[in-house]
Amino acid sequence: YASWLSFDAADGLILPPDPASLHSVTMQVDKVAECPYSDRIRVGSQTSWRSPRCLYSNAYPDAALEVRGAAARYTFEPPIRLDLLIDRDPAANLANEYHGKMASVFTRIGVYGLRQDGTWLADPTAQYQSVLANKQGKKRNGWLLILAAFGALAYAYRQARKVFKDNPYL
Repeated sequence: YASWLSFDAADGLILPPDPASLHSVTMQVDKVAECPYSDRIRVGSQTSWRSPRCLYSNAYPDAALEVRGAAARYTFEPPIRLDLLIDRDPAANLANEYHGKMASVFTRIGVYGLRQDGTWLADPTAQYQSVLANKQGKKRNGWLLILAAFGALAYAYRQARKVFKDNPYL
C-alpha cells in the first residue's frame, strides 16, 4: 500500500515543459489579472475550481499569458518589461476563426520563466530539474518499498518453513 501511494504521488507530479522547448519573448506587461477561465483542481476526492493569474500585453491582445510553476510566486506592478519563457510563440498564428469570432476567448500561453534586467526571477531549468528529481525520488521510494515487502515475505516464508519442519503435525 505504501509503495502504491509513493507511485501515485510520483504520477501526480506534472513535469513542466523541457526548458529547451520554451520560447523566449521580451514584452511589455500592461495588465496583471485573473485569467478569464477557471481550472479544475482535484485533491483526493475533492474537486475545486481556481482562476490562475495571467499577464496581458497590448502587443498580443488575444493572448492570456498564464503564470505557472515557480513564476507564479512573483507579483508585478504593470507596466513592466520582462523576458518571458513561454510554451507557445505568441507571434505565431494563434487566433483561428473561432477566436476571431468570439471577443472573450483568449489563447492560453503558459509562462514558466521570468527574467528582468538579465537576472532570473524564476528559472525554468532549475524548476524542471527540481520536479524531475522529486518525481524520480518518489518512484525510487516506491521500488524500495516493494523490495522491502518481498524481503519481508521471503523472511516470513523461511520462518514458516522452519516451524513446519520442526513440527510436522501442524
